[in-house]
Amino acid sequence: YIPTPLIIDPVARDNYRNLNDIARLGVRATAGVVFPEIGLGPLVRAGLDTILVHDLQRDFYLTKIAAIPNVNYRPASDVQLTFFQSFEFNNSRIFQAGSANEYLASLLRQGRNITDLVRQLLIPDGETYAFSQRILATWDRRDNAFNASRGTYVVTGIEHVDAYPTEVNIDKALARGKAPPPESHFIKLTQTFAGYIPLPRGMRIAALTRAGVNLQLTDTSQTYPDRLFFMGGVDTMRGWTLNSFIPQDNVDRIYASKDLPDTVPDPNDPSQTIPNANKFTPATQPIRGGNLMINERIELRIPIRGPFETVVFTDIGNLWIDPKYPFQKGAFPMRVAVGSGLRVQTPVGPLAVDYGFNVTREWYEDIGALNFAIGLF
Repeated sequence: YIPTPLIIDPVARDNYRNLNDIARLGVRATAGVVFPEIGLGPLVRAGLDTILVHDLQRDFYLTKIAAIPNVNYRPASDVQLTFFQSFEFNNSRIFQAGSANEYLASLLRQGRNITDLVRQLLIPDGETYAFSQRILATWDRRDNAFNASRGTYVVTGIEHVDAYPTEVNIDKALARGKAPPPESHFIKLTQTFAGYIPLPRGMRIAALTRAGVNLQLTDTSQTYPDRLFFMGGVDTMRGWTLNSFIPQDNVDRIYASKDLPDTVPDPNDPSQTIPNANKFTPATQPIRGGNLMINERIELRIPIRGPFETVVFTDIGNLWIDPKYPFQKGAFPMRVAVGSGLRVQTPVGPLAVDYGFNVTREWYEDIGALNFAIGLF
């Protein structure tokens, strides 16, 4: 669909005033095609997914154009190998607040909820190209993909990513006196293992272990933002809201600067104060992704009656921006959440509502979080 935005807010009107007619049109289009036979036998098929998005918001716009061809090989019913090639063009423009991190930090300081905005702004500032190759190997022996009672599930992923800012982006950044987005040259490794054990009276134990790391291939490379690992929410640590989990590197920085004053005298006007740039707070880095992730989840699923069941769970894990950081510190601290919830079996899969308590709660964190999901791990 191609809707024309209705501009009423005066700030939004000023933001759009300098856009041309085409840039003022919001577009969201996806298309996919599957080729069940490509001449390599009945076990091999191919596909192509395409994405075209021009998302208009009050304070920014995003443009994404992507093509993702893939080839799938299934030598057995429970084994699958898939190769993906991705071509992406992304353009992010924040109208009045500089970088995405600066914009999100300003909203966080105002007490605004930025969960959805963070997911939208996981691309570098300005125009960038990204190219990647990914291999995904899956071995699925579960008896039910949506609500398993027995079996195992193993997934291994390897992705190579190269990304570059465009020449226009570099020139614009230099003209504003800022550094352009860095290039990205890295390998992303992910591993998932899940196991399920049936117990008497219909009870089940489900356990899932996930680990991932981004390895930079050059000294100046930085991870493309949407390839970072995030924690918090129904798929990782249920004692935190979605993607709100702060990496351990930054937790230590928060504590190191805890006793610093919030403001300091303005050097241009000593009678006034300005925020202390040396004080690191939870709002300083609102995009809370990391490059090393470890996550263990264990739960006991207990039938109640009919389609209803409850669960008792424990989530354990942590996240680091620098994969070498825990080795340099000589410690791997783990954060913990425990909780319970209600599950309802439906024709479209189980509906799950869980509440997790943050057992290792820091002074700036909430006591827990409510999470909702369709389907179980």
